[in-house]
Amino acid sequence: MTTKNPAAFLRQPRGVLTPGRTPGTPATPKAAQRAPEAKEKTPQTALAELRAEQTVRVRRLNEREAGAMAPVEDTQREWESICAEIRVAMLAVPARIAAKHPGHDRIVADLDAEIRAALHGLADDAL
Repeated sequence: MTTKNPAAFLRQPRGVLTPGRTPGTPATPKAAQRAPEAKEKTPQTALAELRAEQTVRVRRLNEREAGAMAPVEDTQREWESICAEIRVAMLAVPARIAAKHPGHDRIVADLDAEIRAALHGLADDAL
């Protein structure tokens, strides 16, 4: 049974050998490259993995209901608020330094530029 369609072996009934293939050899090169653990996965292993995933999911739901975990939206909103407060506090530093040390305008301007550059860099990294 020779064919020019490389996927024709997928339509052949099980147990049918294609030319050049002997029993016990992989049907395709990809089958030979698969990880050994993928071949050895038993139904019991798959069931154990499923149970472990379900346990983690149920634990997370229970923690959320008990208040141990905050919803993502609330956490994100809180962190945005904290970051905004940090930004305001950092931008106020040059003005406070200028009030304490009059006559050092160039140093205060440099400090202001550096703080703004740092905040800008952090904002770019957050994206």
